[in-house]
Amino acid sequence: MTIVALSQDAEVKFNFRENKETKTKRDSVELKVPEITVAAIAEYLGSEDAKVVSLITETLQGTLNSYIRSFVDNDVTFDQAKLDAMFAEGKVGLEAIANLPRSERNTLTNTDLEEFGKVYFKLSQSLLGKSEAQATAAVVVINSRIKKIAGNQPALAKVKGDFEAFLSAAEDSVIEENSRALTYLLAKLEEYLAEDITAESL
Repeated sequence: MTIVALSQDAEVKFNFRENKETKTKRDSVELKVPEITVAAIAEYLGSEDAKVVSLITETLQGTLNSYIRSFVDNDVTFDQAKLDAMFAEGKVGLEAIANLPRSERNTLTNTDLEEFGKVYFKLSQSLLGKSEAQATAAVVVINSRIKKIAGNQPALAKVKGDFEAFLSAAEDSVIEENSRALTYLLAKLEEYLAEDITAESL
């Protein structure tokens, strides 16, 4: 079996959360990891090991299927005709997904957000000390995909800080179960925070 040679040029920083029992936090670990380059992918696709080739194609197919699933979940009338129309317009494919903002590539359904909202509503009161009204307002922001506070820099910064505090305070199992929602929401917050358009700048 041919092994594709990879250079260890990709720098990755692995961060850790504070241990709730010992109140200690492991230091971050920075490593130079093997980098998957275009040339390496070409070699993988030419591999004599069919499982290696399948891993790549199945990963890409999974990304595409998840993207399509987001439309199915959010439209009860979605059918083959609608998918065919999107395909004809160039709205379905890796090119379309690659050109989306990073947060939009995380194909999260409204149901996923609603489920996280229920968890956050309960735990933000016990872990972050929020009132029921504050927790309710936070859920409204979550379900709006952060659009409810777009342009409000102080509110965006506050919600971002709350989510980061939630990440530190919640149980690992809660974070794991809601990692996709949290990743998506934090990315959206970063996008909106970067779009700080004030009256003075216009």
